[in-house]
Amino acid sequence: MSAELDRAEAPRRFVILCLGRTGSTHLQSMLDFHSQARCFGELFGDGEPPTFATSGHSDPAAFLEDLLAGIEERAVGFKLPMNSIRAEPGAAELVRRDGRIAAIRLSRRNRLAQLVSRRLLAATGVSQSIFGAYGEAMVQIEPRECIAAFERMEADEDELDALCVGRETFRIDYEELGDETRLEALQRFLGIEPEALRSWYTKLRNRPLRETVSNWDDLVAALADTRFASYLDE
Repeated sequence: MSAELDRAEAPRRFVILCLGRTGSTHLQSMLDFHSQARCFGELFGDGEPPTFATSGHSDPAAFLEDLLAGIEERAVGFKLPMNSIRAEPGAAELVRRDGRIAAIRLSRRNRLAQLVSRRLLAATGVSQSIFGAYGEAMVQIEPRECIAAFERMEADEDELDALCVGRETFRIDYEELGDETRLEALQRFLGIEPEALRSWYTKLRNRPLRETVSNWDDLVAALADTRFASYLDE
């Protein structure tokens, strides 16, 4: 078999580049549901195996090649959130060097909602809907800490964007994960025929931000005249 044919039949490789609490587990579950796609979780994190840390490999590229060997699906990928890059910088270097890996660049437009999700996780210990619910839990968001968190998020988003330079990239937001048109476009980007996608997970926070942040009025006053004011409008 020729090298050209081998490349033509090779699965489309992809990585979901994201920050935490942007719906990446939900997206991973939906893509993995597709009959011609395989989407692993945080291969370079500390979740359930297979992971780089438990593989016995010392080289991220060799680990990935072994993992993907024999994959029959037409598209195969994994999640690479910023926390995994911090834990294993070699994962980012792997993506940077491997031009075969397309990027799904997942973000969340409302970073206040993203921050509240992080705080609710810390307060309740519930990371996904299959593990429980937030119930009536509320969080307090100190304005100065909030603004500093937004600035860190911006810097992290820029770092992830840098990994997409010169790479085939599909950008999608958390807020679009229920949009069938966008999901169909994503599947076509991955070279697979669109199917109805399903997920194991549902949204955890069912109350508006103003009913979830205990010091909402203080936060509104602090953000109203800043470039982050739009986050107050959910």
